Amino acid sequence: MATGTRDSRIILWDLRVHDLPALFTSPLAQINPGQAAAITSLVEEKDISAALRNTLQILLALIQHRFQYNIEIEDAPVIRKGEFDIIID
Repeated sequence: MATGTRDSRIILWDLRVHDLPALFTSPLAQINPGQAAAITSLVEEKDISAALRNTLQILLALIQHRFQYNIEIEDAPVIRKGEFDIIID
């Protein structure tokens, strides 16, 4: 979220951290890579306790392991019959 101030400044707020409490109660299968980015940014904060940082690092390691081999394809090409052939010898 972006907000403006009277002295012509823009402040950017990261609202993804509001979703973090729900991550601890939901199964890992329902967590997406965008939520992993929020956890990463929170782990880098200096103001959180060591216990919370360690818990977030473990959660982040589990999420990274889960998405380790995932490949996202936004626009998969449509191949029509006869356009592309694979020859296996």
